[in-house]
Order: sequence, then structure tokens, then C-alpha cells
Amino acid sequence: MKRERLAIVLSALLIALTVCPADAQTLGEWGDAPEGALCYPIMGVIGNFPTCLNVPTNGYIWHSPATIWAFFGPSHDFEVEGNAGLCSLFNPYDADECWQDGDAGLLIPPAYTIVGNTVIPCVHDGYLGPTCTTALWGPNIDITVTNNMPVNGYVNVLMDWNQNGSWGGSSNCPGAPAPEHVLVNLVVPMGFTGPISALTTSGFLIGPHPGFVWTRFSITELPVSQDWDGTGSFEDGETEDYLLHIEAGVATTEKTWGSVKNLYR
Repeated sequence: MKRERLAIVLSALLIALTVCPADAQTLGEWGDAPEGALCYPIMGVIGNFPTCLNVPTNGYIWHSPATIWAFFGPSHDFEVEGNAGLCSLFNPYDADECWQDGDAGLLIPPAYTIVGNTVIPCVHDGYLGPTCTTALWGPNIDITVTNNMPVNGYVNVLMDWNQNGSWGGSSNCPGAPAPEHVLVNLVVPMGFTGPISALTTSGFLIGPHPGFVWTRFSITELPVSQDWDGTGSFEDGETEDYLLHIEAGVATTEKTWGSVKNLYR
């Protein structure tokens, strides 16, 4: 059995090495967060998330179609470019996943998208939680993941707390920093299918700014660095990107939150 697994892994590695998206457009699993397009319309922020092969501003993320044995939700699909092949256009946004659309793995909270210059819910409104509070896997956020690889997988999650259109670093809450790399190399055992909350009871600190944040979920066959920015070419796995909503916490005045809320509605 070990010899068979080794042969499978070596074969997949050979395919991944000979099919590289840096050489030309190729089928694979890509991200969906906006790159070279508005990501926070009210603030006028242009997204520089690493999504598109042909928008060479900030790299991309790509999973080889050779062996997609690890994925989020009920299924996966292949595209020739990010945003379901519609890079660099992001009208429509979320051409691949939005929320509970038969492909997306996100269970809670509900996600949003952008139509024209307006943020709208994919299905209905909902929040990750208030600013500078702890989000727990299960009560606040959850996603279904499957690992059929012959090795353990790794899940990483990024959230753009400072809403600057890229991932990395941290934002300051009273008394503690809120890193944007909110889940680091969570091990998903071979043969596992279920919600992430079944694998961890830990949480993470939500950043200090109310409004919307672009979020990247990735499962890969290899771990990534602590300062990962969402880029990479991987032999296996899938990436799903979502726009999530953050409430104002106790440190934010009702007047300020009312202004932000009205702008996004």
C-alpha cells in the first residue's frame, strides 16, 4: 500500500512539474478575489489579491488539475484563469463560488458579492462577528473540506482586516494584534470529510475595522509560510474566496458604525 501511494504521489508531482501556469494559460483551480478591480467599492480600493495569471501585479494561486483530491464543499471545477476564467474582468464577481450555490464549501457566515459598484448578499445578510472579538470555528465561521489525497492536507485562511486589497501583516485591536493569516497550516487528515470545526476548537481575533473583508480559504498538499500572502502553485487542492461582513465592536461608536452600515446597504 505504501509503495502504491508513493507511486501515485510521484506521478502527480511529475505532471505538476510539466504543466506550469507560468508558461501559458492552462486548466486548473484558481482564486476569485478581485485583482486589478474594485474590491471595496465605497472606499474606492482596488484589489491586488493574487488571483489572475494575466494581471501580473501580485502573482496568482493555482492548483493543478492532475489530481484534485482535496477540495472545499461538494465538488470542484477547473478554469483557464482566475474568477472562473473571467480575469481580468470582475463584472461579474464571484463567477466561481458565491455562497451555498452547489460548489461553495462555506457554511457560515453568509457571503457577499459586488454587482456594479454595490455590495450585495449572495443569499442573505449575516456577519462573521464584531470587530476585535474572537471568532470561533463552528459558532462564527465554518467550511466543509474533503481530503482524499494519500497524504495529510493543510488548510490556510487569510482575511484582509485593514481592507487595503491585499493579504499580509496584522491590524491592531486594543491590547493585541489581529494577524491576517488567521488559520495557519491546519492539518486535514487523509480520508477526512467534514467541517473545519471538527478539526479545531481554536479561534482568531477579528480585525478592528467594520465593513467587508475579502477572505481566502486554501487547502494544499504542502504547508505554507507564516507570512503567506495567498500566492502559489500547488499539485493538489482548491482555493475559495469570499467577501465577509464585519460588525462594529464596542470600541466603535454607533455613529461611526451607522455611517459605514448605510454606505454598504
